[in-house]
Amino acid sequence: MAVVAFDTLKLADRLQAGGFSFDQARTAASAFADALSGTDLATKGDLTAAESRLENRIDAVKAELKAEIAAVESRLDNKIDLAKAELKTEMQAIRADLLKSMNGIAVINMATMLGSMFALAKLLGH
Repeated sequence: MAVVAFDTLKLADRLQAGGFSFDQARTAASAFADALSGTDLATKGDLTAAESRLENRIDAVKAELKAEIAAVESRLDNKIDLAKAELKTEMQAIRADLLKSMNGIAVINMATMLGSMFALAKLLGH
């Protein structure tokens, strides 16, 4: 709690100069002094300390948020990598199935062509 140096006589004199009676000025100065003595007033040092505490807390919150964002990014990167691996596996399986199908079609085409050639050769009498 800060203590304010307060000159009640000087205040009473100023109040009298402003038109207060002696009793009014003395009562007002005394009431003002009583009000100030029971009040917690913040000093510049108090404000600086509070500002420092708030800045430290803000820095801590920023650090927490950055860490949380990094953790989320890491989890998302892992999920993306897993999805890529799964898609690659699926694509390889599809490619293998296509190759099998294409090989089967090629064999059927060759057999058809050979059969046609034999039929043509037979027709031509060779």
